[in-house]
Amino acid sequence: MIISSSELDSSCDENRLGFFGADQKIQINENSTLLLTSDFSNLKIMAFEEHKKILQLVVDYFVPESSLVITPHPDDLMYYDYLFPQATVIKKKIPSELLPFVFSRKPKTIITLTPTKIWNLTGFFENCLLFSTDYVNNFTITHQYYCALKIINELFKNYELFEMNTDKLLLENLLNISGNQLGSIVKSCKNLSQIPAKSVVLIDDFNNEILPNAKEIVNFFKSTDKESIIIFLNSNKEYLFYDYPDKEILEYLIPVEILRFSTVDETDLEAKTIFVCTKRKDQRKMIKDQSFEKTLKSSKEIIKVKAMSEEQLRIKILEGILEATEKRLEHYIKLESELRKKLNIRMTE
Repeated sequence: MIISSSELDSSCDENRLGFFGADQKIQINENSTLLLTSDFSNLKIMAFEEHKKILQLVVDYFVPESSLVITPHPDDLMYYDYLFPQATVIKKKIPSELLPFVFSRKPKTIITLTPTKIWNLTGFFENCLLFSTDYVNNFTITHQYYCALKIINELFKNYELFEMNTDKLLLENLLNISGNQLGSIVKSCKNLSQIPAKSVVLIDDFNNEILPNAKEIVNFFKSTDKESIIIFLNSNKEYLFYDYPDKEILEYLIPVEILRFSTVDETDLEAKTIFVCTKRKDQRKMIKDQSFEKTLKSSKEIIKVKAMSEEQLRIKILEGILEATEKRLEHYIKLESELRKKLNIRMTE
């Protein structure tokens, strides 16, 4: 059922809303965010614990819990009252088309992890927060993306911002959260030659089919002006900055270690590394000296970036080179195996 906004605006009185179980306006805070959930765990799209984690992470990064209003999917069995005690959880099963009209105040923002759920609602709310179809399987990259943008915000605010092969929707969502002072948009590029001087380029390794090869990236960095910066988000650990045996770029590389640890379970900890390349020594020092943390209240976790000593930096770079070399060897071994199979097939024909 699709109900137009004009029909509802003119005739959606209490009797009509009551027909759908929404006979009284639901009281919510001003500037609330409406979260439409999905039944990911029931559909076996993700395990129950992972479903819980992605919801907590999204709330921690994008929604103040006090302004959160949750409309659970009818088949969603998640215990929202326990996860988000400050949020308003709607118990009634209300058709999504009626959601703009059942509240005492219209929510300012609507958010969902399943974009198709709100295609008919985008015109009713001031902001719509959508995520890519890949996000459900890769949501932990939010920490790397947040920390990369935090560094850009602190040190390179006046630079043009470009992305290549990232989760662009996630970048845009993080750029628009409260407190971000960048005030710029992220532009996509398919060819590194399109990028102008004094730019920050965020490169990730999601889709191997469209990745620039390491040689192309290294040559681009060598040709850039002294002001430009490349940040390798390295989500799939492809180490695109390493073109064996060319090690020149390593001189300009600063690893940034992102620590994630639980506030309730000391054994639950993880470290991820992003890599920043710049030709300016003073910028490398500023990046090396970066130190900040973010508390994720709902997730009961802390994300931390600490300044590193020269020795720690060297170790991190060596670890990256070692893992990158292993990746390259695995790739070449796989290629050789495929070639041998093709040759064997031809010889038996």
